Amino acid sequence: MKVREIMVRPVIVVREDTTLEGIARIMLDHRIGCVPVGIVARHGLLKMMVQDKELK
Repeated sequence: MKVREIMVRPVIVVREDTTLEGIARIMLDHRIGCVPVGIVARHGLLKMMVQDKELK
């Protein structure tokens, strides 16, 4: 079995400023159990870690 055989298309995503109520409505409307809210990328993670160390 391939992922494409079971994945939802198009992928339903939400923005980080979407309210929880808005996310719940989207999930109910599309009959889905989860939604991605952006992506954690290596560059952003490393930048955050460096900034955190500088503040300590």
